[in-house]
Amino acid sequence: MSASDDDAKSGSVSPTDDGASDSGFVHPSDSLQGKIATLRSSIIYRIPYVHGTLPIGPNEEIKLYYGEQDNAHCIDLARPTEERLNRLEEACQPATFGRNQKDVLDETYRKAGKMDLSHFSTNFDPSHAGILKLVQDELLQKGNGKLTMELYKLNVYGKGSFFKPRKDTPRGDKSFGTLVMVFPAPHEGGRFVLSKAGDEWSVDAASEIFDSDGAPRIVYIAFYGDVTHEVCEVTSGHRVTLTWNIYADSPGLADDPPIPRDMLDYDAVPKEALAALLADERLLPEGGYLAFGLRYDYPLSDLHYASTRHLKGGDAMIMRACEALGVEVSMRVLYGAASHSDLRDVLGARSDAYFMSSSRINTKSGQLDHLSEHFGYGPDVIRDAGSEPLKEYEADEAIWVTPSYTFLNRVEDTFSAYFDPSEGSHLLQIYTLY
Repeated sequence: MSASDDDAKSGSVSPTDDGASDSGFVHPSDSLQGKIATLRSSIIYRIPYVHGTLPIGPNEEIKLYYGEQDNAHCIDLARPTEERLNRLEEACQPATFGRNQKDVLDETYRKAGKMDLSHFSTNFDPSHAGILKLVQDELLQKGNGKLTMELYKLNVYGKGSFFKPRKDTPRGDKSFGTLVMVFPAPHEGGRFVLSKAGDEWSVDAASEIFDSDGAPRIVYIAFYGDVTHEVCEVTSGHRVTLTWNIYADSPGLADDPPIPRDMLDYDAVPKEALAALLADERLLPEGGYLAFGLRYDYPLSDLHYASTRHLKGGDAMIMRACEALGVEVSMRVLYGAASHSDLRDVLGARSDAYFMSSSRINTKSGQLDHLSEHFGYGPDVIRDAGSEPLKEYEADEAIWVTPSYTFLNRVEDTFSAYFDPSEGSHLLQIYTLY
């Protein structure tokens, strides 16, 4: 789900406010609003990628084998020659990209060479260099989940090649992110630019693939699947990359390892802030929900099978704090009149009331003409705490700790791209029942 928060700058590793104050007014810490603001500010959202370099030993070889049986070739990606790089580029096919569940070839949008995994093999495994653990520690933010990687493809960006901004196509419900490794093939240009929620970062691998003494290095960039990224034009040489898909693989409860001490310390602040808020008698005296708008995108085709262990970063911090306190947690999709005009007949023009569902509703199946046909007069309606009651529905109140973002989160079909608007502006949220 795309997350937009103009007040939050995710480029900082410090806790993000997400609008904890109203027009600059700071609530007293012992007030209900002050406790909500304290909980909100305790949730840490780091930059959505990790980047660094791996040295290559003087005798180390990174062999890549490719070609047909009678015309096979080998290139050492640790120290590739210009001749072998040219041959590798010639062996590649024009690179496609995913759009609306289809592979599209459009060289005005992406111009590069690619080789599918079925056409090459390599002796290089990034997990042996500790990359997977580093990615897990940084992007899961000390989470208790498990990540796995699968080699996906080879790309060669020759002179004039580029890739315009896009988000990766999720490859299943467990899609978590992407790892790109840039090998020491001399080139200029080809900066890798990442952006999220108005922030932008740039990795100039061309200036990092050799150290100050000229020794070769590998540049790695791992990022969440909902991060927009692009490859700027390569002006000379060859930019050679291998790409791995990263998946979140949740073990069964019986196999869950004990929570590490540093993780318990890391989560202590939001846990204490949540406990203080829940203990306040002023919080939802008639009952209701604490609502947390998810910051990150998740390619979930059905919430019934969604695992909360797949949550990322600050979203996962919220989940762990709730679980540590024994608070019931569920994930829901919200449907409101602001994003679904056919609900205005029952909700009016209100932007503070929503229908709530535990699964995505397919309005394109032909079996449902209007969303209003799906929702009966049941207890599946919420409204913002303090707002006017609805005339036709009994609605539970909800207090938003973290906001529902301007660019509404979407639940999409598996294999749909994150930016594909075909499913509309559905909200995926996490709630704690109070």
